[in-house]
Amino acid sequence: MRIFYYIQFFTSLSFYRSLRLLFYFTSHNRTDVFYYYPQHFNTKSEYPLSLSPLIKSTENNRLSFLVIEEPNIFVRESRSKKAVPIDFIWILALFLRKFYRGNDYNLIDVKIGKLLSKVLLINRDVKNIITVSQSFQSIFRGMFPNANLYDYQHGLISSKYYGYINGNSIAQHITNNQSNVLLYGQGFKNKLLNIRGGEYFQNHSFVIGSIYEEYKKPRESFNGNVLFTLQFTESHSYEFNKFLLNKTIELFEKIKSSKLNLTIYLKSHPRFDKNVDTKMLYEYNFVKCAPENLKDCFKICNLHITEYSSVLFDSITEGVPTLLTAFSEEMNIYEREYSFTSCKLSLIDNFNKINNDNFYKKIIDEQVKWSKELYQPFDEKYFIDLIK
Repeated sequence: MRIFYYIQFFTSLSFYRSLRLLFYFTSHNRTDVFYYYPQHFNTKSEYPLSLSPLIKSTENNRLSFLVIEEPNIFVRESRSKKAVPIDFIWILALFLRKFYRGNDYNLIDVKIGKLLSKVLLINRDVKNIITVSQSFQSIFRGMFPNANLYDYQHGLISSKYYGYINGNSIAQHITNNQSNVLLYGQGFKNKLLNIRGGEYFQNHSFVIGSIYEEYKKPRESFNGNVLFTLQFTESHSYEFNKFLLNKTIELFEKIKSSKLNLTIYLKSHPRFDKNVDTKMLYEYNFVKCAPENLKDCFKICNLHITEYSSVLFDSITEGVPTLLTAFSEEMNIYEREYSFTSCKLSLIDNFNKINNDNFYKKIIDEQVKWSKELYQPFDEKYFIDLIK
């Protein structure tokens, strides 16, 4: 079955389109900004929403830029028509990794980047490279040693995620690559400054804000429609995904037996790789599939529930409160690391409270106040001054 995906990859239009990038890289011209993101962030025909304010600001200020999309061989979603695919160089880098020994994968990728720079005759002068999820950063450090490396925050920063931090310390690849991070809000910068080695982030982290421009008017009452953002992802083990699935089934069984007047709209995680079968969740008569567009979800739903999805911030900015499912104490990140004001409410046990308009308004007002230090509006001027 895997061979089918590889055949499809090597014969795809995107693979052949990616060869143009070789000629682009050999040019002696200068580019102000490279944007780089993994395929699962794309919106098919457009640039990814997570990078849209940054890309728009570079356009507005007439800076030269290129948006590059990293492929995923095992995902059959459509590719972006606007971004440039990097398929050939990406698969070549993966192939070259097989010839390097050792556990310092960051150093290996830097060496591969240097090799690619020589073999592919790369002459392009790139001033800034901005990635999402730190994808390909070490390769880029080798390919473009003089470029300023940035990673734009995606989702939560947590001791549970290996990214900018590793446990309670700064991640070694951040300092090795001399990477900078672009953050949503001052609250996240404070978190980075307080870890072991966090003084590095004093001069290497910059609060440019998030994609949210403003907070919508809070909803006034609960309409019985609930958006449930699921957290089954390839990042988890099969056992943990199965645990989340079983807990979700338990929740649905309680809703069924309580005969609550609810409609739950399920939305899968962008990196859901179907390693657990979720079909049974849709067999409950109160469950529906959520719209693909998140904004359309909030046109329907006046309440959001999740284990730890960053959609929590989308819901708050849309004026919709969030309740945490709290299936796992280990992943109770919002309450343990960010003191989230969920009041430990249960959708079932506190259903009558949530249906009370005054109580409902109190929840969303508290959550809006809580979120504003973490998710600040995008500051275009500060961002442009940074990369010019």
